[in-house]
Amino acid sequence: MWQKVLIYLLPLVVSVYSNGELSVLSSPKGIQFQGNTPLQQSLIKELYSVALGLTSEDSGSTWDGVSKLNPFDLPKAVVTVVVEGVDSLDTKSENVYALEADEDLSNTWMSLDTRFKTRYPYDDLTLVNMDLPNGNVESERVFGVVSPKSLDAQLSNADLLKDLGVLKGLSEKVLELKPDERPGLYFFTIKSLNRKVSTEADKDELKKQIQALSESFNKIYNGKVLFTILTSNDVITRKTRQTNFETNEDEFNLAKNYNANYPVVFNIILWFGVAFFFSLLAICISISTMDPGRDSIIYRMTSTRIKKEN
Repeated sequence: MWQKVLIYLLPLVVSVYSNGELSVLSSPKGIQFQGNTPLQQSLIKELYSVALGLTSEDSGSTWDGVSKLNPFDLPKAVVTVVVEGVDSLDTKSENVYALEADEDLSNTWMSLDTRFKTRYPYDDLTLVNMDLPNGNVESERVFGVVSPKSLDAQLSNADLLKDLGVLKGLSEKVLELKPDERPGLYFFTIKSLNRKVSTEADKDELKKQIQALSESFNKIYNGKVLFTILTSNDVITRKTRQTNFETNEDEFNLAKNYNANYPVVFNIILWFGVAFFFSLLAICISISTMDPGRDSIIYRMTSTRIKKEN
């Protein structure tokens, strides 16, 4: 009896706690992915932050799927292709992790965007969050206008055909980038793949174009790219969205914002004060221990004047 109940409940448990997966297509040798421990969606921002050399803000995380091997060989960019509407793409990646949907992806992006802008307040960072096929101000600033390219495949969905055409165009635009030492973060979201009507040919073509995009990014960044695919069951994931999300800054005990010249001025004042203090101390000690005896210049100057007056 109980065995039958468990058999019927197991698919429900999986559908609630495993709403997608994270597939790692490529990463530099500085970080290593291992195991198959499920990953909470709220920890994706911590994973990407650590991968790009930032400190994780969630010190209580116990996810053991990644480890740092070489801090000098970390990714210079994180690229994620978000595929909504399906739980899995069945990629050939060796590192695939089930996702536990405890946070909406829009909140994940906003947290990452805020975190990087706070860490690099005066740098012109490359932070692109693009919903295909339409671009936005940031994506057009980085890539320009991306026109969809023609595909040889026959797809069942006209919207998906357009999205993949834009994805193919992005693969060509990426090769025109001139990356610098500052970190880059790219999110590309595809919403036109529907698991009810999409065919295997649709998924195969999608994986083909994602692989081409991965190769372009790795070429332009010399292999220092963490490239991932994040699939998400759109219907289930959106149930976790908080409709009345309000934040109170007082609860977080945030530090004050300081000007970029603050450390320079602080060091000037600090070391000038230290030097002035020890100089004054040396003068005081010299004066207090001075002995104006007969051999001193003060004695010789005053004694001559005294003799003349007498």
